[in-house]
Amino acid sequence: MELGPDKESFIMARRIMKEEGLMVGGSAGQALHGAISFIKKHKIGKGKRVVVVFPDNIRNYMTKHLNPDWMYEKGYITEKECADLYTTDLVPNLDWGQNFTVGDLDLNEAQFVQDDLTCGDAIKLMKKTGFDQFPVKNKDGEIIGMLTDKNLLSRVSKQQCTLSDPIQIAVVRDFRHVSKTTTLNEMARVLFRNGFVLVEKKYFLTTADIMEAMANPKFGHKSFEGGAANQATQEASEEKGSNKWLYASSVVAAAGLGFFAWQKIQ
Repeated sequence: MELGPDKESFIMARRIMKEEGLMVGGSAGQALHGAISFIKKHKIGKGKRVVVVFPDNIRNYMTKHLNPDWMYEKGYITEKECADLYTTDLVPNLDWGQNFTVGDLDLNEAQFVQDDLTCGDAIKLMKKTGFDQFPVKNKDGEIIGMLTDKNLLSRVSKQQCTLSDPIQIAVVRDFRHVSKTTTLNEMARVLFRNGFVLVEKKYFLTTADIMEAMANPKFGHKSFEGGAANQATQEASEEKGSNKWLYASSVVAAAGLGFFAWQKIQ
């Protein structure tokens, strides 16, 4: 029996979809990966046929290996591979931020909390600092997740934990790690999905930081680059409209004078 690991199974499932057009699940990817490993191990040569049964389809995996972000967050593909899967050569990419990276931003160091912090003390800390999320470390210094105000509120209000309980039960285990080499257009896409990220396990980045960068002329958002030009265009348009109005008024006035003169002659 050949058993395939999750990483190779999901990568193989995506390959089957791409190359064969079959919408298969992770178990099908595992089956084909196992079959290929068996063929290589036993040196089954050309001219032989190997039957592989695909036991599932994509139905239960719509938010899993079908999603490049999920694949990256699970460590199955690289950050660059994930970003490349969201770009195409078929249409022009006009997204803001392609020429800048996260490393170009003024990053704020993350304030970590320990997982033995009580829920009550976490609420006080959020009120004191104005932050609504904190990355969490365990006693060994490993980052285990994020504590968010929404998840904490949900857990406490549903009485799944008390204010004296440690925050471990309220920690969100799935969150996004990014590197400083991530382009800002890719970062904007990621933050639309995640809301906040941890940069190289040291800095904290939110949607507010990206919007602040968009408002900074240094990063060349077109709405700011073209501000003066747009204003000049608008003023020219208004002037042109004003000239048209004066011309129309002159024509009407001339017609009125002409009619008056004709009446006098009559």
